[in-house]
Amino acid sequence: MATFTRQEIEDGLRKSGEFAQAKGLKIQLTLVGGTVMVLR
Repeated sequence: MATFTRQEIEDGLRKSGEFAQAKGLKIQLTLVGGTVMVLR
């Protein structure tokens, strides 16, 4: 199982938002479990 750092998670979320905005899309993400704990 892969593990991600806080910075990697934040970068991935930011890039997802930038991609969606560039394409004129609206996205909704759900974070669960360890991801939420890392970002606190």
